[in-house]
Amino acid sequence: MGVELRMTRKHRPEDNGVKESFHGHLKMDYRWVREPESFLASRRRLAESIDDYNTERPPSPLRYLTSNEFARKELEEIEA
Repeated sequence: MGVELRMTRKHRPEDNGVKESFHGHLKMDYRWVREPESFLASRRRLAESIDDYNTERPPSPLRYLTSNEFARKELEEIEA
């Protein structure tokens, strides 16, 4: 799956800015918007939030492409 486990220093968010940025956007844009009614509702909302983040939200560092579009384009460039 291409997942690489890496340990970062405690209390050093600058060691992994990409992940910290994602978690910050997830909390600010999706989680703190409304309180979930239950654990299952929270779980469902998290799945919807990640899907929305990857398919609908075009951030500037990805040249205003959604995460899925950017990954697809990068893969096409590698295969070309």
